[in-house]
Amino acid sequence: MAELISITVVLFLASTVLFFMGITRKNLRLFVAAIVFLMLTGIAAVYSFFIGAKKSVDFAKATVKEIFRERTAMEIYTAVLDSPTVSCVEVLHTQDLVIPALDGCIWLEFTTCPTELERIISLRSYNGKRCAVKDTSAYKTSRCAEPTWWHPEQLADSINFLTDRNPTDPDHARFLIFSSDSNHAFFCDFAELK
Repeated sequence: MAELISITVVLFLASTVLFFMGITRKNLRLFVAAIVFLMLTGIAAVYSFFIGAKKSVDFAKATVKEIFRERTAMEIYTAVLDSPTVSCVEVLHTQDLVIPALDGCIWLEFTTCPTELERIISLRSYNGKRCAVKDTSAYKTSRCAEPTWWHPEQLADSINFLTDRNPTDPDHARFLIFSSDSNHAFFCDFAELK
């Protein structure tokens, strides 16, 4: 691209020099040569414009594609819960934000181990309680539409339900629901939709 711009500039300078030489010397051949160089300059300039426009469009397409790229299950897990320190995590289901202002929630279901679950709990100031699975009012949310696979009631007779609300951002909250053996968990990270 830089070479093409350099050629365009050189052609323009050559046409300018030939134009003034043709006028000052009153030489028709130099004047015609200047016009030919000027036309070549125009062609090179138009070609440079189209090459630049194509590169700009390709860059914009690649950027938009990256912005709207679907994250993998482990990328979503890592984004909300950091990288696991042990290899016992298997993400079973996810639902990511597509448009944060509209979607509002990141949902995860995963299997894990007690060590990893302790690490997750240590990340935030969770408050929690143990509740019966039948007490769905304790762990269901009406803030966001739950995915079809969101069924914490499958965890057993009783579950651990933890919430984290950030005092500096009261519209943002996290739910962590896990089985009594700490091997299966559900997680929701959501912001209040306004």
